Amino acid sequence: MRFAVTLSFVLAAGTAALADGSGKLLVPRGTVVAVLVAQELRGSATGGNNGTNPVRLQVAQDVIVNHELIAKAGDTVDAAVTNATSVHPGITMHSGTVETVSVIDVANFCGDTLHVAGQFSAEGSVKSGLFGAKVKDAVIPKGTVLLVSTDRVEKKICGEKTSANPAPVPANAVTPSAG
Repeated sequence: MRFAVTLSFVLAAGTAALADGSGKLLVPRGTVVAVLVAQELRGSATGGNNGTNPVRLQVAQDVIVNHELIAKAGDTVDAAVTNATSVHPGITMHSGTVETVSVIDVANFCGDTLHVAGQFSAEGSVKSGLFGAKVKDAVIPKGTVLLVSTDRVEKKICGEKTSANPAPVPANAVTPSAG
């Protein structure tokens, strides 16, 4: 399994979430959200599922900004999975597939939307020759934790006061792919 890992994040827990008087919070751009892949995402190396499909992921751990809980573990995360296959003819036939997961939105526990960004890729391939074919699907396994961050300042997000401190970023978390 190969994930392109090129960026790093610092958890934005120390950045202030400010109330505007309405009881809603101002969440800074760059606030990190850990997202859990709850079911295996598989792109067929033979190209049978090219295109873009919506997929539901979930928040992996509570998101706390300045002692305000803004998203709970298990909250819904909307994403899109795109599969693209390319064929390279020659003496041996080779094709490759790239599965890209684009994380788009987090719907928090009280119905507000955090707009997030992060793309993650897995590669697969088919190599055909005189002695058969070797197939490797593009897979992002169940249980993978993806790190995304808010892509803008979020205004008027609901939150709950908490005395809890933000959990550290999971050590096995995958950061967005370059590109």
